[in-house]
Amino acid sequence: MGPEVSVCIPVYRGETFLAETIRSVLQQTYGNYELVVLDNASTDETPWITRSFDDPRIRIVTNTTTLPQPDNWRKAVDLCRAPLVKLVCADDLLYPRCLEHQVAAMAADPGLALVAARRDMIDESGHVLARGRGLRGLVGVRPGVEVARRVVRSGANPIGGPGGVLFRRADYDDQRDHGPAGRHPAAARAPAGSGDRAIGRLGAPSGRLRRRLLFALSARTSRRSEPRVRPRTAPVSSCGS
Repeated sequence: MGPEVSVCIPVYRGETFLAETIRSVLQQTYGNYELVVLDNASTDETPWITRSFDDPRIRIVTNTTTLPQPDNWRKAVDLCRAPLVKLVCADDLLYPRCLEHQVAAMAADPGLALVAARRDMIDESGHVLARGRGLRGLVGVRPGVEVARRVVRSGANPIGGPGGVLFRRADYDDQRDHGPAGRHPAAARAPAGSGDRAIGRLGAPSGRLRRRLLFALSARTSRRSEPRVRPRTAPVSSCGS
């Protein structure tokens, strides 16, 4: 019997935070998972860091050449063997009970395509910039059509980064194989109207401004403090693999 969950870390030149990210996955209270590290032909210490972990749950795959980010992330999912998949950026951290809670939610309702969690944003020095971000108006079980409309109307990504999401591999494959005619494309069944898109365009600038302010605050607090190890309990939001 194989793993129930595949956690995959696509990484390119991630030597700064990769070890912490891997440790946060290996410290999960839920045990039936594999950890796939997809090294996108890194030229820094990423290969050495990955191989420094002696854990049978880790599977390492290295690209022979550096792929474009979208292709690398698609390959990451293809490498996953379990029915449930979580993609984690190489500078994100998971709470220790993240998989435990999300797998339980999926098991309780086989009709769920994915579950998502709120996240804390921290800077590179470990300072918390914002707590409990994401999922505004989307807490609880929500129909796919409603989620799609809220995403469009937000002008941003209210669900959050990939590290906060656990999804079913079967639904992902179905969307990829069948496109707009698949079983679960909520946006295709009930596309957002022009009003939804207009609201999204109006809200997008304010969302970008909030993000810029957060990163400016991050840079300012980092300059004022001594470097320290980031806490292993809060995920950051950044993907460049």
